[in-house]
Amino acid sequence: MSSDRKTVKILSFISVLAAAICIFAGVALMSSGTSDPSLLGLDNATWHLIIAILFYGSAVLCLVYAVLGIQGANTPRKIAPYRTVSAVLAVAGVLEFVVVYAVDTALLSNVTTLVVLVVLMLGIAGFTFSGRVLEATER
Repeated sequence: MSSDRKTVKILSFISVLAAAICIFAGVALMSSGTSDPSLLGLDNATWHLIIAILFYGSAVLCLVYAVLGIQGANTPRKIAPYRTVSAVLAVAGVLEFVVVYAVDTALLSNVTTLVVLVVLMLGIAGFTFSGRVLEATER
């Protein structure tokens, strides 16, 4: 097994932990927020709910990422779906950052920053290393 395939497998196992962090952050955000009007006339609690739903979606993507990554690391011909999910996960990380930053910059100083960065970095790293694995299988 090449080092790139091993890295894909390690990233896949890390993504299971990232899914748990996403769920924890989503629960924490759902229980916070005030009823003060915020962006677009929605109150802060509603925005926290929207961000929590984004985090839950990221948790599901992280689990799919893990399954496809392990499968792709074991069978390099099946790495293409993992690469697609990696790209979607990176886009989800950027979307989460934009929404969190637009709603409340103070949210970026707590656990939401960790969630956003982990999701974004997993997506970028998975896309990069899956490309290397795909390139090696085509040789």
